[in-house]
Amino acid sequence: MERKSRIEMSRLKLGITIVILIIAIVIIGAVANEYNVFNFSSNTNDVNKTESNAEVDVEDNFDLRGVVIVDSQVPNLTVAVIFENKGDVTLDINGSWNITRVDTGAILDNGTDKFAIQALSNLTKTIQPITDYVGSVIFNFSGNGKYATEKFNTTEELNTTEELNTTEESNNTTEPPPNGGTPPSGGNGGAPSQEGCYTGFSEYDPNGSLILTEDRITFNEQHRHYHGSIYKEFGMGYFGQEFTHKFQFAITSGNESFEGSFMPWSVCNEISTYHDFNYGDDCTENTSDDHDGLSITMQPRTEPDGGPNSTGPRGFLDDWNLGTSQQFYLPPEDIYNKIIYTTVTRGNGYLVVVFFRDASRTDIIDSVSIETGAGSYNIFQAFGGRGSEECAPWWGPQVYVSGHIENLEIGN
Repeated sequence: MERKSRIEMSRLKLGITIVILIIAIVIIGAVANEYNVFNFSSNTNDVNKTESNAEVDVEDNFDLRGVVIVDSQVPNLTVAVIFENKGDVTLDINGSWNITRVDTGAILDNGTDKFAIQALSNLTKTIQPITDYVGSVIFNFSGNGKYATEKFNTTEELNTTEELNTTEESNNTTEPPPNGGTPPSGGNGGAPSQEGCYTGFSEYDPNGSLILTEDRITFNEQHRHYHGSIYKEFGMGYFGQEFTHKFQFAITSGNESFEGSFMPWSVCNEISTYHDFNYGDDCTENTSDDHDGLSITMQPRTEPDGGPNSTGPRGFLDDWNLGTSQQFYLPPEDIYNKIIYTTVTRGNGYLVVVFFRDASRTDIIDSVSIETGAGSYNIFQAFGGRGSEECAPWWGPQVYVSGHIENLEIGN
């Protein structure tokens, strides 16, 4: 009995010893692990975790908003791809694209592009596939894990013979006339003349600064408070969710600050200046009487307003119904006394404007886009002033700008 008790006691001591050893091993292991995690694994894991989070952030903050077919005419197609960076750091995008035939899947053209999107901003990337194929095609874009496709029909270019017989003068330059005098002659800068493109347009010119012919609009010393308009009514809802317009304009002179501004393009339901869109009829920021429409406003200034990157010509693209707006800047060397070939396209819920240096519309200056609402419009304004007769005192010094607009093509 006594021997049995001693055996049991020994077993108990052994058990206690084993438990103590196990506890010691666990403690030592935990300390060792804690030491290693802090010096190695933790840092590695933190780095990995940061990288993983960065990848997640890129996916979360980067959005491929849509594709708009700006020009479907072969051989030089124009496609706008719209991106958004919702994060607070610049994103580098590695993109690739192709355009394929619907019937056979054959690739007609493809390419790659690397570019950056600034923090908290949108970017409109314009791509120009080259193909002679006329028919149903699909444009595909992929970048940083995002994908977009757009199916459309390519078309043959109109007036091909006329264009081939026209001498192109890319980046056409003319000396500025003194003190806002006669705009440059020779007009087209290589573009096929759209004869009679302003036939049927009406002129509202209380300030006597506009000249309207069937082929051209000339604005002489257009002051900031002037409120003229060149317009035409096309019928209720004529300009709806899809259209493409082309025209060209030139800024030929101004006074010292070039602060004068004008609208070379807008669609609306009542004749409107920039002031009418922005402030309405009562000269206040009460929006109840603001005019609705879509517009491009050019302000070819040469002096800064105090903000960063504010020197040089700027513009605004606006949907006054939805309230979306995008300010943009164009290089001075591409603007003053040069012809700016412009294509405006509405589609897939966006309004896209592309500025070109050449009549063939292959040398892009810049492109800009905004999201648009459901509005449709019946008036096309080929020119709109900035100011208001009632609110003229708002506009300060009588600065001005001169130039001309021509070669309008309205597609709907």
